[in-house]
Amino acid sequence: MDEHAKFRLASDNKTDTKTLEKLSRDDSEIVRGAVACNPETPVHCIENLKNDHSNHVKSCLEIRNLMIKTKGKRFQFSKYWH
Repeated sequence: MDEHAKFRLASDNKTDTKTLEKLSRDDSEIVRGAVACNPETPVHCIENLKNDHSNHVKSCLEIRNLMIKTKGKRFQFSKYWH
């Protein structure tokens, strides 16, 4: 499976847990980042991704946390940038 197909699968909230677990260990940081952003990713995968060496994956985890805090509502950065 190519990287683009794995990215789409990792981003899909209907992807099963076993597949997300496998994709969370993929060689591609783009795929692992998509897993990190997926709200259906199991907690144990998120915990493992917190130790990922990739800055991209770490950024995706921060985005995930922001989405959780705002309950998926669009965050308006313009209010905070001057």
